[in-house]
Amino acid sequence: LLMAILDAAIESGDAATVGSTLRIPLSDLADRVIASYWPQTRPNPLGEDGVLRQGTGRGLRIINAIVEFRTAAGCAPHTGLHAVITRNPHDYVRLQRTVARALAKQPIPRLQRPGTTDSRAGYEPWLFDDSGFIAEQGALPGVDFIELNRGVAHALAINSQILRPALESVWSAEVARYNNVSSEAQQLRDFLFGTQRTSLDPVREALLDVEGARCFYCDRILNRATTHVDHVIPWSHLPLNDLANLVLSDDRCNGDKSARLISSERLAKWCSRDQAALAPIAATIDWAHDPARTFRVADSAYRWHPHGIPVWRGLRDLVTYDAPEQERALALLGR
Repeated sequence: LLMAILDAAIESGDAATVGSTLRIPLSDLADRVIASYWPQTRPNPLGEDGVLRQGTGRGLRIINAIVEFRTAAGCAPHTGLHAVITRNPHDYVRLQRTVARALAKQPIPRLQRPGTTDSRAGYEPWLFDDSGFIAEQGALPGVDFIELNRGVAHALAINSQILRPALESVWSAEVARYNNVSSEAQQLRDFLFGTQRTSLDPVREALLDVEGARCFYCDRILNRATTHVDHVIPWSHLPLNDLANLVLSDDRCNGDKSARLISSERLAKWCSRDQAALAPIAATIDWAHDPARTFRVADSAYRWHPHGIPVWRGLRDLVTYDAPEQERALALLGR
């Protein structure tokens, strides 16, 4: 739930001002929670019966619902969620409603109230007003959203690069505890949060066929054996496998860029990319393609990126991110 709220704040872009509130529908929270758990509910040898435990008793409602949806859909472990939704839209709507109801019962009413008591005394709802939710009963009639208090979305967005790894670390430790495995096992963390939780092979082949075998960044001819699919807006900022965010890169540029944002010079090329040409590719390979969302995420990334932290202009070429660089980037993304 915290990760879903964080991602919603990031995607809100310039709406996340210091004094603003942010309303997030329960259906949107459900979509984000499902997307987070989707790759984590595929088979893993560290988990009992092939699926990692992530709670006990009623805490498994969401996990169980997603596992049942996976089973009913008959999808392969690495099949992307978008493709499964496309093929099973009605079943997905039922899953979304199930998860939204589960969130309304737990953990929305308890997120800001540590301990086991149901008492609301002594705990200030500093993230959002939760008076419309009752633990294990759900939302009161007419309540189908949470609304972040003034300034919360802004605080989350500007601190996202600290909060995300912190949440992932706690999440990994909890999963390790539930499954009696080492919390330091890189295999576990990669499984939960790694960039390759969904196979990018269909994207690689489609982009090679349509955009050609050249590195998006340096324009060198690509060797198919060492061709990477790179996330322009880094996975560490917000996990976004949308086709608009994916480009082909050679191994040198991919490794050197790492988890950095690209400079405004590189960003100009990305912003001018022909999204209309990508749409039929996405349809052919059943891949998510939402340029508007992708550019909202990009706007947030550059809007809240700290000044002084370098951005990547090319191989072994970093430039300082300052006010003029930020202004150029945001102007490009505003288009």
